[in-house]
Amino acid sequence: MHILAVILAVVAAIGITTSTIFLVLTIAGACVFFREAAKQKRFAASLTDDQLPFVSLLKPMHGIEPQLEENFERFLPATTRTIRPSPLPIACASAIRRSPRRSS
Repeated sequence: MHILAVILAVVAAIGITTSTIFLVLTIAGACVFFREAAKQKRFAASLTDDQLPFVSLLKPMHGIEPQLEENFERFLPATTRTIRPSPLPIACASAIRRSPRRSS
């Protein structure tokens, strides 16, 4: 009976030790994550609009879509529309004509 108590105590000690190590590593990882996030936020706040990259918006289309420009503008946040009031450049592709169905 004494050996069983020793084995259970050793297993419990190992479990407590590994759980404590995991907790310390998790807290350290969270600290690193929040420190890096704060750095990236400061860097993003320091950029001007001219330094930001251009964005391409790809939207699947089929045929001629009514109110195409309004649908594209819905993808942009309201702040983007106020910063750059120029009309949204839209690349239009010609509709692909399907070949007539062949009867087999």
